[in-house]
Amino acid sequence: MKKTELSEKTLFLVDFSWLYNKYYFGVLANNAEKGYDDEDLSCKIADYLRCLLENIRYFFLCKCDIQLILDPPTSNLVNTKVYEGYKAQRPTELKSKVYKFFPRVIEILCNSDFYTILRSQEYEADQVIAQLAILNKDLYKKIIIYSGDKDLIQLTCFKNVDIAEDEDKMSILINKVP
Repeated sequence: MKKTELSEKTLFLVDFSWLYNKYYFGVLANNAEKGYDDEDLSCKIADYLRCLLENIRYFFLCKCDIQLILDPPTSNLVNTKVYEGYKAQRPTELKSKVYKFFPRVIEILCNSDFYTILRSQEYEADQVIAQLAILNKDLYKKIIIYSGDKDLIQLTCFKNVDIAEDEDKMSILINKVP
């Protein structure tokens, strides 16, 4: 495809770690005390995310490429290597509690052919999303980023890039699905 020819498809870039945290703190933190085991909770997270992605695909009538972008372990981040105090204020105990389901959820979600999971070894999801948006801005008719990271707002300078950072904008997409 020539760089000047826009695809009819939409590129949907999902900040997986941000979405995972929203779901965990919005739903799972309350259910964890109800006696669910780790496998049940991992499956709940994976089912929620899979349903969300299937609804997006359905809404766009399959004319979209969906990419889930994961954060690497904090210890691998380039930002941490440059500045030791980067994200040091976040409690380690809470991170281990929240992310204990993460590997199993990824394992469950890896069995799909309608979205791609990407994970850099050194760069945060928002950094990868920004790079992907810039690299693909001339290839897709529309690029929709689902993230709450305010650093990504600068990408809306490209007329075909939009941010769906909150529940209202995302529910507009999801609620249109019959």
